Amino acid sequence: LCCLGLGAALDATGYCPMIKRIWTPSWTIFSAGWALLALGGFYGFVDLLGFRRLVWPLAVAGMNPLVLYCISQAIGWPGDILAQILAKYLGSNVFTLYRVVDARYSPIVQMTMIVAAEWLICAWLYRRRIFVRL
Repeated sequence: LCCLGLGAALDATGYCPMIKRIWTPSWTIFSAGWALLALGGFYGFVDLLGFRRLVWPLAVAGMNPLVLYCISQAIGWPGDILAQILAKYLGSNVFTLYRVVDARYSPIVQMTMIVAAEWLICAWLYRRRIFVRL
């Protein structure tokens, strides 16, 4: 809360305006305050209250972030190779969910399916206790 207050005070006094694009010191302090609040909230939610099962999907992704990065770099943006594989094995209408979803929303469905496929790879590695580290 101190970081939020200090960043807002620096902006309000005009001493150092908050400009996100160039990361002024007031913006840095203010955003650090939000990050610390989020960190404290997650700590309380997961460690103190014991809701570990709810964040298990995040733990799976967090244990192999290098794998996620390498997969995303290897398949290109927006997952062209993986999208072609999904379309080949699940059908050409897979991204419109076989015409259930309007075609305008097919990129959202496509990216959701790509992220899910990447997460499944990480879950497979997690179950076998394979963690890529530097």
